[in-house]
Amino acid sequence: KSSDAIKLFFKNSGIALPSVPLLLPEFQNPLFLKVFCEGLQKNGLTRIDEGIQGISSVFSLFLDGVERELSSPSKKDYLPELRLVHKAVNKLIDFQVETIATEIPLDKAIELTDSVKIDKFSEGELLFELVSYGILTRNIRYRGEDKNEEVVYLSYDRFNDFLTAQRMLEKSDDAGDAIKALINDEKHLWYYAGIVESLAIIVPEKTGHELYDFLPKWRDSDYVVDSVMKSLLWRRRSTIGEHLVGYFNEVMTEQRSWIFMNILIQVGPTANHYFNAEFLHRSLMRWSMAYRDHRWSTVLHYLDGDKDNAVETLITWARDDFGEVRIDAISKYLTAIVLGWFTSCMDRRIRDYASKGLINLVRDDVDLMITLIEKFDGVNDPYVMERIYAAAYGCALLSKKTNRLPALAKSVYAHVFDVNGEVYPDAMVRDYARGVIEYTLTRYPETQLGTRPFSPPYKSSFQAEYPTDEETKAYSKRDKDGNWITPGIDSILESMVTEHGYTIYGDFGRYVFQSSLDGWNIDPQKLSNLAVKWIMTRYGYKEELFGVYDRAIGSGRMRRVYPGERVGKKYQWIALHEMVARLSDNVPIHERWS
Repeated sequence: KSSDAIKLFFKNSGIALPSVPLLLPEFQNPLFLKVFCEGLQKNGLTRIDEGIQGISSVFSLFLDGVERELSSPSKKDYLPELRLVHKAVNKLIDFQVETIATEIPLDKAIELTDSVKIDKFSEGELLFELVSYGILTRNIRYRGEDKNEEVVYLSYDRFNDFLTAQRMLEKSDDAGDAIKALINDEKHLWYYAGIVESLAIIVPEKTGHELYDFLPKWRDSDYVVDSVMKSLLWRRRSTIGEHLVGYFNEVMTEQRSWIFMNILIQVGPTANHYFNAEFLHRSLMRWSMAYRDHRWSTVLHYLDGDKDNAVETLITWARDDFGEVRIDAISKYLTAIVLGWFTSCMDRRIRDYASKGLINLVRDDVDLMITLIEKFDGVNDPYVMERIYAAAYGCALLSKKTNRLPALAKSVYAHVFDVNGEVYPDAMVRDYARGVIEYTLTRYPETQLGTRPFSPPYKSSFQAEYPTDEETKAYSKRDKDGNWITPGIDSILESMVTEHGYTIYGDFGRYVFQSSLDGWNIDPQKLSNLAVKWIMTRYGYKEELFGVYDRAIGSGRMRRVYPGERVGKKYQWIALHEMVARLSDNVPIHERWS
C-alpha cells in the first residue's frame, strides 16, 4: 500500500510522518517519494514545512538539496549561491525545448553541463554528479544497423515535464506566445499532455491567469479541463479561488464530475485550500439526498475500486495511522468532515471503516465531536446522521477526557431531543443520541438538561394511509413491447414483499422488515407498501438516477462477500428505521410484546 511506502521512505529519511494524510496520487510513485524525501533530507529538514506548497517548491527543494550537498566542503566546496546544479539542469532543458527531444546524447549533455561548471570540476564531472544524485539517468539506445548511442534524460518524467514548461515561460517575454507556439493544434494537447498539465500549475503562479485563458479555442477540451482540475492538487493555494468554480460549472460533465469529486477528497484535509472539506460540505449539504447519492455516494463506491485510492488511503490513515502522528486541529477537523460524508455510501465497507476512522479522530477530542454535530445539523440523509451520532456515542464511551462529556450530552440533547416538532424520526439516531446522554449521566449525574424527554416515546406523527398492492406494483414499468424497464425499482419491490404479500416474499421484506415490526398488530405488507411509497416520493428514488447502478450492484446473498449495496437497499433501511420510530411513538405495541 502507498501508506506503507510513505512510512518506509519517511522513516529511512529521518523525517517525521506528515500531520495530514498524503492523498495526492504522486505519493504512490516511489520515484516521487524519493525526490520528495531526499529534498527534505538534503536541506536539513525533519518534517514537511508549511512553506512547501505546490510541486514547484518540491522540485526546487530537491535541486536545492543536491546543490547544498554537492557544494559542501566534503564534496566540491563551492558557493551554493552559484547554483551550478540549477544552471546545468536548465541548460539540458533548454536543449530539449529547442530540439523537441526527451533524451540528449551523452557527448552533447557533457558539453552543455561543462558550459556552466567551475574549475573544481573536471570535464564531464558535473554531469556524472547529476547522474549519481538521481537527477539524470544514463542509458544506451539502439539506433539501428548495430549502432548504439549513450543518452541522458531526467529520471522522473513529471520533473522533466515541469521544468520544460517552466523554462518555456521563463525564456519567453509573453506567456501566451510561448503556450500558443507549443500548442497550435488540438493533437498537441495529447502529444504534450505532461507539459500541458505542468503549464496548468505554473501559468497561474507566473501570470495570475489560467491556462484556459490562453487557449480559448480548447477551453472545453478534456486535456485542458483535466489539467486544470488536477492542478488543484499541486498549485500554490494563493492561486486557487472562486473564479475556478464558474469555470468548472461551465465545463462539468458527469464523467468529469467523477474526477472532480476524487480531487475534492484529495485536497479535503488541506488547510487554507479553497476546495477543501469546507467547500465539499457546502456543496453536499445543498443537494437532496437522491441527487447527492447519484453524484457522490455511488462515485465513492467506484473510486474505492482503484488500488491505493484516496478513499481507502484517508480511511486507513484515520483508522490505523492517526495515533502515530501529531495532527493540527484544523486538518483533523477537515478530515473528520470528509469521513462524515463517506458514511452516506451504500458500500458497507466504506461506511463502516469511515465510521471507525471518525470515532478514532474524535475519541479524545470531545469539542471536535460537538463541532461536527453542529456542522451536520440538518443534513437530509439519515445514513449520515446515524453515523455522526454513532461517533458521538463512541466518543463518549472511549474518551479519556470525561470532563467534557456533559457538554457533549447537552449538545446531543439540544440537537435531537430539545426541539419543536418531531424528534428525528430514525430509531438508530435516537438510540445513539440517548446512549450519549444516559452514559454521561452515569458519570456526571448532576448534568442539567431541559424538560423535554430523551427516553421514548417521542413526538412524531404517523398517518396510517396505506397504498394498495396494485398502487405499489404500479411503480414498476414496461415498454410498449412488454419488457420491464425499471430494474432498480423492481429490485426494491421484490425485496420489500413480506411473507404473505402479493407475490413471493423477498429476504429483506420477510426476515428484516417484517421481523422488526412484528411487535405491532398491523399487516406487515401494508407497512411495506407505505415504506415503498416513502422511498419513491419522499426519499426521491428515481430509475433514471439509480437504475443502472443498482442493476450492476445486484442483490441477494452475493453481498455476503461483496460489500456494495443498491441505493434502493439504502433507502429500504432508512424506511425501516423511520417506520420503527414512528410506530413506537404512535401505535401501542402488541400485548404479547409489551
